[in-house]
Parts: sequence; structure tokens; C-alpha cells
Amino acid sequence: MELARQALTGALDRDIRAIDDNDEFVCRPHPPGGIAKALVGGRLTAAHRRGKAMWCDTVVRGVPGPRLGIHLGMGGRLIVADAGGERAGGEPVRPDRTPRKPEWDRFTMLFADGGSLRLFDK
Repeated sequence: MELARQALTGALDRDIRAIDDNDEFVCRPHPPGGIAKALVGGRLTAAHRRGKAMWCDTVVRGVPGPRLGIHLGMGGRLIVADAGGERAGGEPVRPDRTPRKPEWDRFTMLFADGGSLRLFDK
């Protein structure tokens, strides 16, 4: 879990351009679009962890915003993409033998610099 929190640090201080939060199970208790409405235009400012629970502090329009809670479940991983490539849980992503399917990206945050944060779970 600490490696996943470290991967989150690659998503800090980047402008949030868009969020796909349409997976109703993963994004509960918020309705589809609720997380996007609260965070687009903001930034993640700090990544925290206690046990299996992770959360990020945010700033939206210059003031402290809501905290974004993240839980990987049994098989999820965080993948942060930037100009240097993708990293998962603090480690470079190795090529996977299985095809990447869009439905495995349960939550995606797109940054203004072209990078992203994805919660990937088969």
C-alpha cells in the first residue's frame, strides 16, 4: 500500500482537466459526475495513507477542497502517467500479456499536462 501512496505523489500539484467517475460501485457513495464536479479545475496537494485507506488533500479554485478517498480493493492498482511514462504503485509498468480493456479503468483523472491517474482493476 505504501508503494501505491508513493505512486500518488506523481499526481500531486497537477491541474485536473477531467475526471471519469462513472463507475457507480467504485465511486460510491457519489453519483456519476459528482467527483468530477467537485474536483475539475483543482489539484491534488498531498497523499496520505493509514493501513489500506488512502486519501488526497485537494485545492479547488485556490481554497482547500474535499478529500479524495482511494481504496484499491483486492486487486486494484494506481497507475500515474506523465511525460516519463507510466508507473504503478511506485514501479514502472511492465508490458502485460492481457489486452488492456477500457472497462478495467475504474476511475480516471486527466491532467492539463496530458498525464493521468487511473485506478485499474480487472
